[in-house]
Amino acid sequence: TATGLKPRKCGKCGIIADIGSGEKCVLLRADMDALPIREEAAVPFASRNGRMHACGHDMHTAMLLEAARVLKHMENDLPGRVRLMLQPAEEPLLGAADMLAEGLLADVKPCAAFMIHVLTNIDLPVGTVIVSAPGVSAPAAGMFEIRIQGKGCHGAMPHTGVDPVTIAAHTVLNLQQIQTREISLTQACALTIGMLQAGDTANVIPN
Repeated sequence: TATGLKPRKCGKCGIIADIGSGEKCVLLRADMDALPIREEAAVPFASRNGRMHACGHDMHTAMLLEAARVLKHMENDLPGRVRLMLQPAEEPLLGAADMLAEGLLADVKPCAAFMIHVLTNIDLPVGTVIVSAPGVSAPAAGMFEIRIQGKGCHGAMPHTGVDPVTIAAHTVLNLQQIQTREISLTQACALTIGMLQAGDTANVIPN
């Protein structure tokens, strides 16, 4: 609002704002997730609630806000409209779908859409902007959950049950072979198991 924009809520947590007017429209999108990670950086703006923008989302938000400030300053020279999209829930793959369902593009048909995103572990000079070539420029992300059904028994008598913890351990290790045995060396792929849960008692093999 300090820039003179009038942000509007879109979906559960999304925010949109328009700069300029007219049918011709360009969409600028940045995500603003926070993750359940405690921020340990010694900076005055560090999060104190056990959540932080650990994947660079705060940078994405800051870049879109700066783009908004610049575009608002030149609003009278724009040949159309710029729709700003602050998207939540990128990590669980829910935010964009929610905003679309709640009318993100109900009144506009963008002729182009750009996401604002940083690149990690790539040494680039400060101020560098990369504009991707047409076509696919980043891999898709998919989530999966595997449930393993065992047969519970006492930990001292594992032969009387079916141990899902051992099965899960083998599953995690074997899944990593997808990258080395199923995916071509010329294709980029990351496969991560982020959570493993089994049982709640140390001396019991769970179901």
